[in-house]
Amino acid sequence: MEATPPEKSQMEDNWSHLIKSIHRRLIDPWKHPTFILYFFGIVVVIGCFGVWWPILFVYPNKNLSDNEKMSAVAGSLYTLFIGIAATATTDHIIGLKSKNEKSLAMFFIICSVAVGVCGLIAAVLTFKVTDATDQSPRYALDIAAFGLVLALVLWWTANARNCNLQDTSRPDATLGGDPDADLSGNLAGIIH
Repeated sequence: MEATPPEKSQMEDNWSHLIKSIHRRLIDPWKHPTFILYFFGIVVVIGCFGVWWPILFVYPNKNLSDNEKMSAVAGSLYTLFIGIAATATTDHIIGLKSKNEKSLAMFFIICSVAVGVCGLIAAVLTFKVTDATDQSPRYALDIAAFGLVLALVLWWTANARNCNLQDTSRPDATLGGDPDADLSGNLAGIIH
């Protein structure tokens, strides 16, 4: 039986830790209604208002070509998802508590760069329209939709451990009793 070199074992442990950490960050928030309601209600519905607007009011406009409609939605999508990805990555990096999370930080940075590239490609394709048969806006819309999904996953995983969005007591919170009740005891013997 051949022994595993320590470097290989450590490398496998590092990859295993990264994969488990991402998995936990994708699954754990489902246990917290506050997180889910915040994500869908605030981030997706209200935060994406700039995308809902062209979908609801530009798409029904019969005076615009399909390319113009797709360009409007794609433009709204790529400006939105770049902002979401940038804030999610920054939030995560600022919140790092240990050096063991360097690989997770790198994952976020790489995904943010991918989101940025999607945004750049979508922007170029949105403004490249040459005629009514040009498929650039369709490709821009597809790339922008992919970028938005990736950015939302980044936001989700970056905020998975945000204690303000969890429905559990903080470990340093005082437990039990009425917080408005008078304190019992006195300072006799303590203060001279």
